[in-house]
Amino acid sequence: MITVQEMVQRMRSADKPFDITFVTANRTTGEGGQVRELRSAELLTKKRASRRILDFRSVRGTRAPVRIHLDLILWFNNIPVA
Repeated sequence: MITVQEMVQRMRSADKPFDITFVTANRTTGEGGQVRELRSAELLTKKRASRRILDFRSVRGTRAPVRIHLDLILWFNNIPVA
């Protein structure tokens, strides 16, 4: 198990795409709770995010950016995130 800080450090230093598993959540509409996977992702956010939200995109398939809150990430490269 790794911490969120370790996970972000590994994402920033990654020289190849990584996989993340996260839970969806939308406080405005009250929707969420779906577990989703983003395979072969790369980090788009370069600076430290003040709201703990990072932008990712998949290297394969659709290249549309995906915004994910750090606290909603469950797994990073098959390693659980605490």
